[in-house]
Amino acid sequence: MKSAENNRLMKNIIYALGAQGVSILLSILLALVFPKLLGVHQYSYWRLFSLYIAYAAVIHLGLNDGIYLRNGGKTYSELDFPALKSNLLFSVFWHVLTGILIVWSTVGLFALEQERAFVIVGTAICALFTNVVGFLHAVLQSTNRIKAYSGAVLVEKVSFLLVILFGVVIRCKSMEVYVVAFILSRMLSVGYSFWICRDILKCRCASWTVTLRVLLANVSSGINLLISNFSNMLLLGVAQFMIDARWGIEAFGMFSLALAMSEFFVSFISQISVALFPEFRKMEKEALSNSYRALRTGFGALLLLAMFGYLPMYVLVKLWIPQYEESLRYLILLFPICVFDGKMGMLCNTYFKAVRKERVLLIINVLSLAMGTVLYAVAAFVLNNILLVGVAMMVTIGIRSMIAEWYLARWFKKNTMRMRVWEFVLVVIFVVSAWVAGPIWSFAIYFVAYVIFGASYNKQLRWLLEYGRIKE
Repeated sequence: MKSAENNRLMKNIIYALGAQGVSILLSILLALVFPKLLGVHQYSYWRLFSLYIAYAAVIHLGLNDGIYLRNGGKTYSELDFPALKSNLLFSVFWHVLTGILIVWSTVGLFALEQERAFVIVGTAICALFTNVVGFLHAVLQSTNRIKAYSGAVLVEKVSFLLVILFGVVIRCKSMEVYVVAFILSRMLSVGYSFWICRDILKCRCASWTVTLRVLLANVSSGINLLISNFSNMLLLGVAQFMIDARWGIEAFGMFSLALAMSEFFVSFISQISVALFPEFRKMEKEALSNSYRALRTGFGALLLLAMFGYLPMYVLVKLWIPQYEESLRYLILLFPICVFDGKMGMLCNTYFKAVRKERVLLIINVLSLAMGTVLYAVAAFVLNNILLVGVAMMVTIGIRSMIAEWYLARWFKKNTMRMRVWEFVLVVIFVVSAWVAGPIWSFAIYFVAYVIFGASYNKQLRWLLEYGRIKE
């Protein structure tokens, strides 16, 4: 029985990573080909659109998160399809209404430059399809239909990837064309997801009484997680908004490009959490506790590998897109940020949700956001130093990660202090060596430090190959 569960988990991880592999290829094109193809000005607006879309999820008011949390661990056949259909129709109505209000309150009332106005309108339209597909993905993920979820992701990513490749061939340099293509690819994913979840569409709607009761239950259950996730995103987003306001769209584009280049590895590994959550929801506290330190050590070690990407990224930018050389100043700081943020998203958030501690997660994220906002504002508007904004991001996100891990270690009664100290030391070694010695020497210095770290965790790291339980 145990072997069958492990095999199912590994298959789900492989499906999730397979879909994310296409996403990584797409991300590479967007981060390395788009900047060269579009130019600094148009690419900066593309990144602004990407940033706005990331925050569109807040419009659903926690509905999708509530569905994900309340149905986690159930089978697909156990779902209340009439109530889901009613909730979905309410979601569509709500997003159409808010989309109209967003466009009216921005483009309708203010004189914006043409590109920014287009980005806002595109965001309002795309938000509808983003949150509808998010609703259906929450259903698939919570019921452990990871293969179907991965298929929906592939439909979107592959269709958009083909458009980009065609755009590269014909040298299309219009940001607007790619925004429209992105919206259409998301619409295709919505259509595919509807077909996968057609049981929801085929049934009759629930009564108004049931609809309202389930809707309120989903929203009240998911609102803490929504605000927590929103605060988490704002930790990176507020800094980027301040950079746009203080130094303009092109400085924003430079900083945002560096962030995009540092996220490849982390975004790939973080998809493992999609497969972990449904399994965690079925576990008792003791089983979760036993898995925590092993996963913490194993995936923590994997995330620390991300900083080896600095040297190849440095070389690529210098040779391929030298007009974005300014971005290299920020890469040194943003790689550690992605390690801390990736660990938070992949492990900490997953465990907090599994043990239904969303309120604690919310408090940690909101307090971190408050601290970060003050530090970013001082760096941007008082000290007038964009590099210090990056330092403030690294410090804030690092502290947030350590606090979250401290809480989980206490909850599970596991000592992870040794691993946290190692992470801190490795991040300091990377940042200082990259800043002082340059990319080549920093690669060598960090390699030696990582080998020493790996040798000290030899038994634990073997778990990644054996997929078994380990003890320190």
